Amino acid sequence: MLVYASEENKPFDGFSRDAEEWLVSHPWPGNVRELENLVRQMVVLKESGTIGRADFPAQQVSAASPEAPIQQGVSADFQTGVPAAPDLGVEPLWMTEKKAIERAIALCRGNVVAAAKQLQINPSTIYRKKASWSEG
Repeated sequence: MLVYASEENKPFDGFSRDAEEWLVSHPWPGNVRELENLVRQMVVLKESGTIGRADFPAQQVSAASPEAPIQQGVSADFQTGVPAAPDLGVEPLWMTEKKAIERAIALCRGNVVAAAKQLQINPSTIYRKKASWSEG
């Protein structure tokens, strides 16, 4: 975390005890990269202080909780009738990306350029993605 905090020039105190316990108990099916991505995301989206379990994205926390059942079933797309992939309770990547971008913009008080800098992307990427979300 200190490496990412240094890159973002943000002061952090570390993780709260409950956050540490959750990080240690999580199975990390995506290996170390999944953990690194989560930590980087927390540093980018949080201004400073201690990162608590409540700061983690909802889909990350719920995916790791034992009471969240894995739903496996094949359903057909309503409009096309084409069988859909099994619903494993995984949020589509575009939705995760949309939430991250919207949260960054909100944390930057609507400043898209500042949000893009925090997300390490070009502001035109945010504008393009926002346009595609309004079309879909």
